[in-house]
Amino acid sequence: EARRESTTYHVLVEQGAQVGAHIVSGNVFQTVSLDELLPHWRQEQSYVGHGHRGGKLIHSRLYKNGLEEDVYFCNNLINAYLGTGDSVSARKVFEEMPQRNCVTWACLVSGYSRNGEHTEALLFLRDMIKQRTFANQYAFGSALRACQELDSVGNLFGRQIHGLMFKLSYSVDPVVSNVLISMYWKCIGSLSCALRAFDDIEVKNSVSWNSIISVYSQNGNVRSAFKMFSSMQCDHSRPTEYTFGSLVTAASSLTEPDVSLLKQLMCTIQKSGFLSDLFVGSGLVSAFAKSGSLSCARKVFNQMETRNAVTLNGLMVGLVRQKRGEEATKLFMDMKGMIDVSPESYVSLLSSFPEYSLPEEVGLGKGREVHGHVITTGLVGFMVGIGNGLVNMYAKCGSIDDARRVFCFMTEKDSVSWNSMITGLDQNGCFVEALERYQSMRRHEILPGNFTLISSLSSCASLKWGKVGQQIHGESLKLGLDPNVSVSNALITLYSETGYLNEGCKIFSSMPEHDQVSWNSMIGALANSEGSGPEAVTCFLNALRVGQKLNRITFASVLSAVSSLSFGELGKQIHALALKYSIADEATIENALIACYGKCEEMEDCEKIFSRMSERRDDVTWNSMISGYIHNELLPKALDLVCFMLQTGKRLDNFMYAT
Repeated sequence: EARRESTTYHVLVEQGAQVGAHIVSGNVFQTVSLDELLPHWRQEQSYVGHGHRGGKLIHSRLYKNGLEEDVYFCNNLINAYLGTGDSVSARKVFEEMPQRNCVTWACLVSGYSRNGEHTEALLFLRDMIKQRTFANQYAFGSALRACQELDSVGNLFGRQIHGLMFKLSYSVDPVVSNVLISMYWKCIGSLSCALRAFDDIEVKNSVSWNSIISVYSQNGNVRSAFKMFSSMQCDHSRPTEYTFGSLVTAASSLTEPDVSLLKQLMCTIQKSGFLSDLFVGSGLVSAFAKSGSLSCARKVFNQMETRNAVTLNGLMVGLVRQKRGEEATKLFMDMKGMIDVSPESYVSLLSSFPEYSLPEEVGLGKGREVHGHVITTGLVGFMVGIGNGLVNMYAKCGSIDDARRVFCFMTEKDSVSWNSMITGLDQNGCFVEALERYQSMRRHEILPGNFTLISSLSSCASLKWGKVGQQIHGESLKLGLDPNVSVSNALITLYSETGYLNEGCKIFSSMPEHDQVSWNSMIGALANSEGSGPEAVTCFLNALRVGQKLNRITFASVLSAVSSLSFGELGKQIHALALKYSIADEATIENALIACYGKCEEMEDCEKIFSRMSERRDDVTWNSMISGYIHNELLPKALDLVCFMLQTGKRLDNFMYAT
């Protein structure tokens, strides 16, 4: 066979390596004589970089021919080994080199930093300086990147490197200074040091501007981020996708993102041709969805040529947040064949089904459909987040049996898993089982969270198991758990409903702050306790004094207390307050007012309210009105009202027969 050209060998080796056919390219390589290979030996690094076996092969053959003294070759070999993660072989080549130059050291610092061996990278830089080898900007840049990953140690090394760079006049080099900006921010969170490093750059490029804009974005300083962007434009630096990505992140970092700012940014991005960019577009979709502007989020989503799981999840989260579960489900079904769905997307979608208008009929069916899709991915038993989402979805849709099955199937459970199961059992009336699960959770040595405590205490209150509730309360204190407002509210309800009103009052008094539920729980507990009507009214007045916003539950509770006191004038004052709060026309308040006025012998006021409720009367309305007549010994009127009620098609319930 005619002799083949060495160039042909080179092409065969390189193409074989590129497609992953390392055995084939290796066999071709071994048939080449060294004389044919030498003209192309520098190019053969492409083969080394494609596989560990290739590196070993070239290494052994060329070392036999004295090339270990060629610094250029050894530098490339070190680079190739580090490119495949083989730091041991790279170090061996380095130690066997009779001569080294600054590129040798830079390859080591860069490669070790890139492979996550940050401390070793910094030690190589230190040794390089000790050997009085001239360090270049690439070695410094790689070392600074390593510093970013080492917290306090990185901060110390980073400052020393910066000082040395300043001494060697490298601090104005844009390549190194760009890394300095992010190093100061990531290591010590120093915005001033990052800004100083930025200001020291004499000729700023796009990377410089991107670095400082990114720092302001991560700091949540929206105004400064956009101010820097304006300065960047004045400097005639062309913005990149990273520029716009940071600006989108900054704009969406606000609790309530500014829609007008996002729209202006979208126009600028569109003019720059980056709207279809995956990174920028996905960020915009998430930002618009977070701000509640779903139409803009949809517009960006539809204009993107390429979408991924982040894009899909951003829009789905926005839809779910606005209770548009049906749309989120349709979006998922339309896109699931075109995008690799992330676990986060499944979790977002599962949380939407209980928000359906008919969750137990439509939502549950859709939830089961998605559950089937999750099973095909094999994630349900191993991804804790998805398992938790399924348990929560089934429980909220009323299918507690399905929730139990998923919970038992999960190979790994965290505190959220147990909380979802315990909360679901409590919400579905399985109070005893909820407490049994709580005990099982403690046996697994998993600390209860606040939601777990709330659900467990709620189950105790429903069962009137005050002693068990006290034990759970005591255990949480021993564990050092600091109860938040919601847990304290649950304790007030527990103690008041199980005959420990004084304990409930102590909990209320010890709370550093109260919310609407706290006041409602305490006022309701006092109003329902015999002889505590005055205390309920006092508590109501205290809520008014501190400026607490009141709702219909507050007014219904205090009116119940006033009824027990038969204090009509106070009832009228509370009625006036309800009018001021624009809730006097709600059926709950009107029923409470009828009951209150009836007990206070103010039947004219009862009749006025009753006549206004012609379209809103329920069983409580009729019962309260008839009871008022009977309480005031107006029996003929009571009987007339009973007859009128029967004529309207209403039936007497057990309470009415007893009355």
